[in-house]
Amino acid sequence: MTTLTAPATLTAPGQAPGPAPSAVLLVESPLSPSAGLALRRDGVEVILLRFDHDAVHLSPEYVARTAGLPVFTLDTSAPLMDEAARYLRWVKGTKGLPRPRFLHNPDGELQQTAGAFASLVDLPQLSPAARELVEA
Repeated sequence: MTTLTAPATLTAPGQAPGPAPSAVLLVESPLSPSAGLALRRDGVEVILLRFDHDAVHLSPEYVARTAGLPVFTLDTSAPLMDEAARYLRWVKGTKGLPRPRFLHNPDGELQQTAGAFASLVDLPQLSPAARELVEA
């Protein structure tokens, strides 16, 4: 799991705004407590990475809570390299969407795929050996 750190975005009256919020690509895992914390964290813009096979398991409450967030749904039947290229086009072509600088993956079962995807889109991630340990 990659750890998040984000700069403070506090602004006093009459002062220039602080640094732009960090953006994180969050591997969607509705049951993970760390995913819930990331969704509530100030100063971090969350972009969800949804795996198509998991979308059918999302509760109505979770869908309502995340309705305002940008979501990229990864097609697990397509080659990962093609999905990475599609993701990069989506980020670049979506007005106002910051390019994430971090990947946060609270789901151990998705470590291999999420880590490989992160590598293809130039995001920090666990090494392949570390991913295997997390999955074990």
